[in-house]
Amino acid sequence: MFKNHIKIAWRNLKANRLFSAINILGLSLGMAITLVLFLFISHERSFDQFYEGESNVYRVLLHTEGEMFSNETWANSPAALEPALKSDLPNVELAARILKSGFGENAFVTADTKNLTETGLYYCDAEIFEILKINLIKGEQKDLNRPGVVALSESTAQRYFGDGEALGKNIKIDNRTDLEVVAIYNDLPKNSSYDFNAIASFASTVFYRNQSWGNASFETLVRFDQTISVSSIEFQIQQIVNNNVEKADQWYSFSLQPLEKIHLYSDGVQNSYAQRIGDINEIHNLSFLAILILFIACVNYMNLATARSQKRS
Repeated sequence: MFKNHIKIAWRNLKANRLFSAINILGLSLGMAITLVLFLFISHERSFDQFYEGESNVYRVLLHTEGEMFSNETWANSPAALEPALKSDLPNVELAARILKSGFGENAFVTADTKNLTETGLYYCDAEIFEILKINLIKGEQKDLNRPGVVALSESTAQRYFGDGEALGKNIKIDNRTDLEVVAIYNDLPKNSSYDFNAIASFASTVFYRNQSWGNASFETLVRFDQTISVSSIEFQIQQIVNNNVEKADQWYSFSLQPLEKIHLYSDGVQNSYAQRIGDINEIHNLSFLAILILFIACVNYMNLATARSQKRS
């Protein structure tokens, strides 16, 4: 019986080649486009979802105020904020500062006899490895607390030193700063907002010794030990600012942005070191477009099938 149905269907297709081609091509093309769009949407929504405990990790955002600044939102905060959060907020489990080499510029790296341009060199507190659960292949996190050291991603170590051993080797940054390689870590996934190719110790910077409430050039990530009330924590952060900064010098206020929202909800956030930024409005538009295309393809298929049915009758 089933074999007969196949034969009849094949004869109908051959007898109505143009109709069959239009009908099948229209529906399959619509479904293919919809599938591709939803794969892209799924990838965009997967950003930073792989971090263990990401729901308790937040980035501190700075909102400018006063006559000197227009109302802007920055991803940066002062270097003095991170130690103040750890000492004054009881729910803070971990906190780390992030400073891109050259305040966002590319770094020039000398490794052995190679001269390279590095787009992903960052100076971070060692806690960044725990906050983002970055897996160390070689070396230990405690080694990254001292100045003059750097950890390389697996692919970066390969790029710098080939198949040779990278641990214990030195690299020179911008022809002036020597850093010893003390750790190797797994490359971050492509759906990570951050592109850490190399993580140098924050203790290697002058800002580690001279922490200021005025220089806002550092991203700050905070991990809490439990689910928090964001508004309550933001109020406590403001109290910390009031205790450390004179009212006349307070040209900013702070808020918290969940790590899982950095990729899609950072439109309008300036000075961000997170390079892979999307747009939630684009995701909404593409979702609507995918549904519309599939709907049109289905309606087209049904119209043609109905017209053919009437002709056969």
